[in-house]
Amino acid sequence: MKIGKNRRGVSTVIAVLLMIIITVAAAVIVWAFLSGYIGSRTAPATQNSVIQINALDKSDAAVASVQLVTRGSNATIVAVYVNGADPGGFTADLTKFSSTAVTGAIVDISFTGPLNIGDVVKIVCADGGAASLTAT
Repeated sequence: MKIGKNRRGVSTVIAVLLMIIITVAAAVIVWAFLSGYIGSRTAPATQNSVIQINALDKSDAAVASVQLVTRGSNATIVAVYVNGADPGGFTADLTKFSSTAVTGAIVDISFTGPLNIGDVVKIVCADGGAASLTAT
């Protein structure tokens, strides 16, 4: 009696097709990692600073009181807008909103001119955190 003679393997055509499928799947996975598609999807999200405009005074020298609610990666104020444009000048001690600002820090931003009812003030931090408030 001969042992092992009746054993049959996978057909050569099926074996070649399986190797091609495995190679293509491996190439797609490697490409996805190298292109950053998978890496960017699995990377932890960065936290933006959360700021809040507490008060908006519409007097001749308009003032916005801004408070840091939660600190993200960089709470430095980088832009102030009124109705989507640079207000032409503002004064503030923005060192309270540096990259090491603590939660609860408050800064008053004074504008060179008055604000009108309906004007929208928007303040943006370096890490993308932003707040806006409409003058009423």
